[in-house]
Amino acid sequence: MKKILFLTVSALFTFSCMAPNSFSRSLTTVTSIEVDKYMGTWYEAKRIDNTFEKNLIFTTATYTNLGINEKGYVAIKVVNAGTNTVKETESEAIAQAYIPDPENKPGHLRVAFDPGRVFFADYNVIMLGPEVNGEYSYAVVAGGSTRYLWYLVRDMATFTPELEAEMNAVAEQYGFDTSIMIEPQSN
Repeated sequence: MKKILFLTVSALFTFSCMAPNSFSRSLTTVTSIEVDKYMGTWYEAKRIDNTFEKNLIFTTATYTNLGINEKGYVAIKVVNAGTNTVKETESEAIAQAYIPDPENKPGHLRVAFDPGRVFFADYNVIMLGPEVNGEYSYAVVAGGSTRYLWYLVRDMATFTPELEAEMNAVAEQYGFDTSIMIEPQSN
């Protein structure tokens, strides 16, 4: 009986880590995304500070298309990097992402930072800028709750007050408090 209960609890726990949460399901992500135009390096113009990026400045996210994985999804390598102001060292986190429902929700990705890829985080592209030089120019990315929000740009010079206001308007309609965002590129 204990073994059956353990297996049931383990299965439920694993499923809950793999399924998008209710907040992510409530978001309207972009209706179309060309994966190759999202690849490359992005700069974090602003973010809601979080525990896994605590004390990081000059943060970037670099995405690489790895092709189709064993489940038939496009696999994307994610490298998040920045400078830790406390340790005075460079920091890097490597993950893998995929789009579980490219037909109906192409802007929703699942990202795993652990080597076994058991624990997935939600990554929701809720706003996407126009294409410039073959790449999307900016993005607003929401995590699995209102504690996780990022404004990404290809070039910090394009992050104008007008663009920030547009991004804020999109984020605030989902309940994000944009007044608590930090600017990791300006420290």
